[in-house]
Amino acid sequence: HLEPPAGFADGGETVTIRGVGFTSGTTFLFGGVEAPVTEISNDGIQAIVTTPPATAGFVDVTASSDSEQATLADGFYYIDAEDIKADTQILAVLPGTGPTSGKIPISIVASGLSPRVSIMGAATDAA
Repeated sequence: HLEPPAGFADGGETVTIRGVGFTSGTTFLFGGVEAPVTEISNDGIQAIVTTPPATAGFVDVTASSDSEQATLADGFYYIDAEDIKADTQILAVLPGTGPTSGKIPISIVASGLSPRVSIMGAATDAA
């Protein structure tokens, strides 16, 4: 699992990768390019890396150690900054209210987005 699952194509995004068996010798590749490791948790279930630059689009994310390798196909999406326009506006989120348990589909009405841009959300407690 990667959080966030997307970032800008110029790289430099901090990404948390969750899995099992990460060690100080584990390397992470984004589209075949090594991502510098900032931190590996003591229990080996989380790594923090910095994304390398890449061309916009999906890339595979691979974790490798001496004895194992695992790949998450299309695990990270690189966003072209040219696809984000300065006049982008979110006009409405529908429905405007919902149950506190969440888990309902929503529609986002926006202007100024390139047709290639996807809007992604994460489960977060609202204040």
